[in-house]
Amino acid sequence: MAADEVVPHIGIRSLAGMVRLGMTRAEVQPLLDQDRDIRVDFRGDPPVVAFVESPKHWGSFEGIDLFEAGADEVIAEIAERLGLAPEVYRPGRHSYYFPDLRMGLWRSCVSDEDGDQGFTFDSVSVHAPGYYDPTGLAFIRHQGGLPPEQRHAEPGAAPDTARCIVTHRSSGHGGAGELIVRLPEVDADGRGPTA
Repeated sequence: MAADEVVPHIGIRSLAGMVRLGMTRAEVQPLLDQDRDIRVDFRGDPPVVAFVESPKHWGSFEGIDLFEAGADEVIAEIAERLGLAPEVYRPGRHSYYFPDLRMGLWRSCVSDEDGDQGFTFDSVSVHAPGYYDPTGLAFIRHQGGLPPEQRHAEPGAAPDTARCIVTHRSSGHGGAGELIVRLPEVDADGRGPTA
């Protein structure tokens, strides 16, 4: 079967055609009827496609096969090709996010053993600007090992609500922990952190 092609900021081209961000339900439904593996989510009024995911285990991005090679090898190749810091996009994570592309790669677990579940990625997704709220985007960045988003506000602009504090508390026994995401409190005028 032919691979899907991930086109950041545009969508994912499948056998059925290009599933584009911004398509209406009526425009995208015939494509989804032909390719039931592609998943989409809608936002807005009227609703348009704001998120596209391919969980098929075959797909490419700029000629890089996303699902045939090991996930760590794929990330190293993307980071090298895009000039991204290898210490940020280091191996061994279950999810990776590329903010400038608004693209994510995900696997349910992590394994170094070829053939094991978690050796390759399970899905790739792209999303439209504003799809994730600031707290959700902060969580995705944290899970992917990225530093908090740095925005530079214009003079007189509202405070940057995308900055948040992310804390992870482990259970200490390799079990599930607790992830706390909170936005800093601001003063009554909305000008910055309170004392």
